[in-house]
Amino acid sequence: MNTNRYTLAGWLAVSQAVIYPLAIAIGFFSGLSQSFCLGLNVSSFGPSQVLYMIFTGISVYTLYMFKKLLNERYSFHGIDIFIIIIIVWNVLMFISSSMASSLHVLIWPLPEIGLSILSFGLIAYAMVFAGVINIIIAVKLLKQKESLNDLISAFAYITLVAGILELTILLSPIALILQVILYVVLGMVFLREKELVEFV
Repeated sequence: MNTNRYTLAGWLAVSQAVIYPLAIAIGFFSGLSQSFCLGLNVSSFGPSQVLYMIFTGISVYTLYMFKKLLNERYSFHGIDIFIIIIIVWNVLMFISSSMASSLHVLIWPLPEIGLSILSFGLIAYAMVFAGVINIIIAVKLLKQKESLNDLISAFAYITLVAGILELTILLSPIALILQVILYVVLGMVFLREKELVEFV
């Protein structure tokens, strides 16, 4: 594989560690400000959604490149289907969150108890689903850790802990913090592999 693609994937993965929390923070404060703008029709597609869209696009690319790296450099195909599932899940999460934001604007100021319950249920389901997939990915990677480099093993351990936390739902915010660390580690995986290819 071209080493430049490793470099690009590496820095894009690291950029996710900045974009992800920034999108969440902007979305949180934007939601608070909108709740105080009584009678004001605020556009649902703001800076947070733009960042989330960029994040989703980068995520699709870096996950695809991670799959490609495992296939080509380590001849490992054990998690191919699960990486594809995570890619589809990320895209569906972006679409559903965008639709939820639009729905929130459309129904305001009607009672939102039903939407709140539905939103919590969907988030809980998404967390559990992501937790299960992450645990499967981590376990399969750890079974091959002798043939993988140490950074990929570290990625697997962090993914395992994040998956377990996501299953609890209540501790899922901690998993979000671990996600930021995961993006940095994934970036280091790509950059390390780029150096190894150049050395060889």
